[in-house]
Amino acid sequence: MTYEILTPGIELLESMRSVGYSFDDAIADLIDNSVTANADRVDVAGDPVDGLYVSILDNGDGMSPEEARTALRFAGTGRDARAENDLGRFGLGLKTASLSQGRKLTLASKLNGEVTVIQWDLDFVAEAGDWRIRVLDREDIDHIPAAVDFDRLDSGTLVIWETLDYLIGESEHPDEVMAKHLQELREHLGLVFHQFLDHNYIGGLEIYVNSVKAKPLDPFLSSVRKTQRSPVEYFKILGETVEMQSFVLPHSSALTEKELRRKDLSYAMESKQGFYVYRGHRLIDWGSWYGVTKQSQLKKQTRVRVEFPNSLDHLWQLDIRKSKVQPPREFLNHYRALILNETRKSERVHTYRGRVRRREDEVTPLWNYIEERHQIRYEVNHDHPLVQTAFTGLTKTQRRAVEALLEDVARCVPAQSAYVEISDNKTYVAEEYDAEDIRKRVAVFIDGGLIPRDSEIAFDVLKDIEPFSEQPTLREIIEELIED
Repeated sequence: MTYEILTPGIELLESMRSVGYSFDDAIADLIDNSVTANADRVDVAGDPVDGLYVSILDNGDGMSPEEARTALRFAGTGRDARAENDLGRFGLGLKTASLSQGRKLTLASKLNGEVTVIQWDLDFVAEAGDWRIRVLDREDIDHIPAAVDFDRLDSGTLVIWETLDYLIGESEHPDEVMAKHLQELREHLGLVFHQFLDHNYIGGLEIYVNSVKAKPLDPFLSSVRKTQRSPVEYFKILGETVEMQSFVLPHSSALTEKELRRKDLSYAMESKQGFYVYRGHRLIDWGSWYGVTKQSQLKKQTRVRVEFPNSLDHLWQLDIRKSKVQPPREFLNHYRALILNETRKSERVHTYRGRVRRREDEVTPLWNYIEERHQIRYEVNHDHPLVQTAFTGLTKTQRRAVEALLEDVARCVPAQSAYVEISDNKTYVAEEYDAEDIRKRVAVFIDGGLIPRDSEIAFDVLKDIEPFSEQPTLREIIEELIED
């Protein structure tokens, strides 16, 4: 028997760009490295005019020349044992995350006064025909983005992405594309790293995106008095401890105007229910019940915090992007009954003033049918996503006025008159919504900012609510309107 060594071709670099990182996930992956390097400040900057670069600068421990080269090596540096604050996984994040957005990756690091600057450039590699990096001279460093801020640091690391073919592409308005990405990024980082940013948790980290500080976004509204919370549960797996605690958020009528402006507390609330899984205090995955139950409008108030240590990565099937997990089956089985009990609390938040009869098809109705003392009535469903979205941005006084109007509409429904007419063998005819009706309504919501200008998110918001749920061409209508 003999053996051979097969050296990978340079095409592997291009292939690894398609791991599936979003811009938000890619930046978060690099900030994981900053946290592991004990940084307490991270500055993310994007070229606001021409969209030529994105830079990520931290004041962490920095790297020696050998460590910097290891960081750019594609062999990976996965380890069986990690420090408790190590948010890494396979040792591939810096390379795959960076090159998923652009074709040039520059790494500059400073440790004990020694500066190392090295660079992957996919076009340079293709031209050279081998796995070759550039090593920049001191005079080259002065011309890289954020060089002045990097020079001021005693230690730290600067990562620069350039030739942003995937992030910016051939857009005629790179400034608008960059601005949109950075605005959404600030909210994403505020959620993913909220425990690091919030001194009510562990605090101590500051993240700035184009000089604007990211604010912690607590998905559980922990400081809100009406939030219901269960005791913390502890579960042992392979000698390691997993924490779990459930939260039932207050009804929207108990939230402040500022809270109601949050997407995850208004039109996107239904899709944000479920488990919120943390690894080393960093939020990894959220918005799924992992098969324990199904998402529904009546369960949308329930969110379950789960914290597991990095020593259990293999059991939770953490992916390379550190954005998805699959909890161990024994964990889900153990807590299934408890989770179902917590979701019933969420349902009770909505079933005040009589018993709401649920629709079995899980479509969110515009009207609630309510039984109370053997009597029935209808109310406009204030939890309908579009009703909630219409409330967004209103003052308390304006919101009360709209709520009063909806209550009056419900009270003045001519139900008795309709009953008499139908009993007299007259047929009640409700005008059906055709595709053009749906198109006009979707256009109003998009143009008014009531639903996001993102076809997938908009479709997810509308597909399970009346009157859009019955329109078979809804996706095509949304895509056409957004493209226009």
